[in-house]
Amino acid sequence: MLQEIWHNNKPTLIQALITLVIFLILSNVAKGIRSDHEVSLQRHEENSLVLSQKLQDLDGLFSWLLRASKYSALQHELNQ
Repeated sequence: MLQEIWHNNKPTLIQALITLVIFLILSNVAKGIRSDHEVSLQRHEENSLVLSQKLQDLDGLFSWLLRASKYSALQHELNQ
């Protein structure tokens, strides 16, 4: 019975098998691309956090320098 089904539907069954193989290959490729993309996104997120921290540090330094220069200017006016 199975041999008869195979014999009568051989082209269709081969086509279905080829379609399944192509689907599995494409699925694995897509999974690899997704994984690479997720790793890249994680790396960019980490880099953005580091950059954000550096910018906050620079902002704090700039604020401190601005206060120091205002204080220095005020002292200079008082001394004159």
